Amino acid sequence: WDCQGDLTLNGNAENGGGTTVFNNAGTFRKSAGTGNTFIQYPVFNNTGNLDAQTGVIVLDGGGNFTGGTATNLNGLVQLENYAYNVNGTVTTTNFQLVSGNLTGNNVFTNGFDWVGGNWNGASVTIAPNARLLMPSAINYNMLSATVTNLGIVIWENGLIVGGGSQTIIDNYGLWDCQGDLTLNGYGNGGGGT
Repeated sequence: WDCQGDLTLNGNAENGGGTTVFNNAGTFRKSAGTGNTFIQYPVFNNTGNLDAQTGVIVLDGGGNFTGGTATNLNGLVQLENYAYNVNGTVTTTNFQLVSGNLTGNNVFTNGFDWVGGNWNGASVTIAPNARLLMPSAINYNMLSATVTNLGIVIWENGLIVGGGSQTIIDNYGLWDCQGDLTLNGYGNGGGGT
């Protein structure tokens, strides 16, 4: 499926009440255009290859990355709104959670940028040799989450908020705090971190 421009696939869930599901077991590629290609409202389930060769593929409807790959070297893949599960082989550092939520068990095996959104209730593992970048001046909400770092976390900005029923952070790799930052363990519910 070769998208050759800054185009939009709109599942139109808001107008019809139904759900559109895009199951990608092949290759979904953006090969032209320097702006955004929107996959808007379809749930995008990737067991194949997601390849942004240029510009940005914006997923805006939720989805699952379980066993598939994202190999884009030049373009970006951004996850916006709704819930996502990333438990596959992401072989690029150009992969970002911009808004929305991580859900279920997530394993980052390469690079992942947490630019917005939250991890409330999720389980997240940063695998050995993988890198998580936290660059934004936001609240990094991980209420009732479990985070296991076996790789590198680069915390450049923002406030980490744990708590809920309980947040557990296990650090076995490098957690690099690059500023005068705060990890707050008592967000919403006071369960502690």
